[in-house]
Amino acid sequence: MRLSSLSLLSLALVATAQSVPDNVRRVAYPQENFSLAIPATWTEIEPTVLPVTIRHAAPNTPEIKIRHGFKASAAAVLSYPWISVIITANTPVLDGLNGTDYQAIVRRVEAGDFTLDFRALRLACMESPQCEPRGTKGDLAAINQAEREHQSEKVVEIAERLIRKGFANIEAHADCVKAYEAIHDAAKSKFHLDVATALLRSILLSGDGATRETAYEVISDREEYLTLVAKGLPYVGSGGSASAIEEGGHRYDRWNVLDPKTGKTVVIFFNTDAFSSKSRVGDN
Repeated sequence: MRLSSLSLLSLALVATAQSVPDNVRRVAYPQENFSLAIPATWTEIEPTVLPVTIRHAAPNTPEIKIRHGFKASAAAVLSYPWISVIITANTPVLDGLNGTDYQAIVRRVEAGDFTLDFRALRLACMESPQCEPRGTKGDLAAINQAEREHQSEKVVEIAERLIRKGFANIEAHADCVKAYEAIHDAAKSKFHLDVATALLRSILLSGDGATRETAYEVISDREEYLTLVAKGLPYVGSGGSASAIEEGGHRYDRWNVLDPKTGKTVVIFFNTDAFSSKSRVGDN
């Protein structure tokens, strides 16, 4: 297990934690298989009000079937800001993504575009033969050794090679953050921090892990470990154990983890539908 390297994620994890404030609540719709995070003070719009709201906001558009909506104001009369949710056909999320999509998204990020969907980047990685979502045991050991020996240039060399093999590799970006900082390249350090934060945020916003319906959506076992670390939970030793389950046509990893802050065992679910043969690599 590569424990020391996870400490290098502290910058990215802190930035991500700050981007998901405590005053956010997650609303789950298990029957429709989705959930969303909204400000805790927002309230749900009455379904009977939604059609009127949409016609007022976009009077010249065809009729749109809105299933859910939320508003910031507590007033009876709807005012901005508010959001609406449209439920489309239940098409598997991977159907529309391919290797070409992956390459296109990566080029946009490399050009500095952080407005795109980083969840789509991660899922497209799984459809691309040119993307490995995680490093091998040898890769992880090599970076770990370079970090222990404070060989920042070597860390950069290995991590950048892993990123070329798989831009969705969160650990490799996080390794670059501290390594580039050590060799005084602030611009590249910030870039990789921003990428690692955006990738990890796309996991943390995919659910809350409390149930199968609101499981965190991941593409590799290393993403599971990173998510646990981001939540302040262990993934090795006697503090954590995982089991694979299948239910309702979906696959999950269920973690039973001892929370060091409370001393109580918590259960965290990860949706592993996107996993393939490249998601796990032997002894991690």
